[in-house]
Amino acid sequence: MAPLKVRRHVFFAFKEALTNVRKHANASRVGIEIEVSRQTFTLRIHDDGRGFDLSSQSKGYGLKNLSRRCEALKGRCDIASTPGEGTRIEMVFSLRP
Repeated sequence: MAPLKVRRHVFFAFKEALTNVRKHANASRVGIEIEVSRQTFTLRIHDDGRGFDLSSQSKGYGLKNLSRRCEALKGRCDIASTPGEGTRIEMVFSLRP
């Protein structure tokens, strides 16, 4: 995959995750971690917001878009959330063609 497409998917996934925090989490703290290796780019975003129940949450376009962008780069998107305790999103993108 062309480097421009990789950057585009990573940028818009990052933007979507932060937009979700701003719109839904009511968080007072947000942490962002970035890890880069030869093969992968890992982005972790966690907040201390209201959280939600993943089993009863209808996945809107935001969460679906995160997963879709990760899959397009042969990666994955893991979301963990607990009501009242916040949300943690880990996106791992492949940097290999």
